[in-house]
Amino acid sequence: MYSMDSKIVKQQDFSSVVSAVSYNPNGELIAWRFIQRNWETILHWFRDVSFTLSQIIKSTVSRFSSQFDYEEVKYFFKHHDAGPGSRAVTSVLEKIQGNVDWMKHNKVDVMNWFENLKKEMKFT
Repeated sequence: MYSMDSKIVKQQDFSSVVSAVSYNPNGELIAWRFIQRNWETILHWFRDVSFTLSQIIKSTVSRFSSQFDYEEVKYFFKHHDAGPGSRAVTSVLEKIQGNVDWMKHNKVDVMNWFENLKKEMKFT
């Protein structure tokens, strides 16, 4: 909320604030929900700055890794103009789908590896 107040955060620093929040696993969904609720204002602010708009989109959702997340991002941008960030939307949807596929193919193996490591190190 404070990131939308130009007296607290300069508009040109907005994307850095959103990126910082979204890079924290505890902040990913908070940042995404914030972007969704404030999308029209963000689009208005950065419509002429395609790099910033693209950076906001990429930094907010590119680490998502569930089919639900993929569908939600796809649905949101199907119903909301991404403006000059449209290419970023295409890119992040491909990235999220890649993350989903990776999880499908590797999650069980990675979890088993951690379980075996835990046993070897005698953690209980």
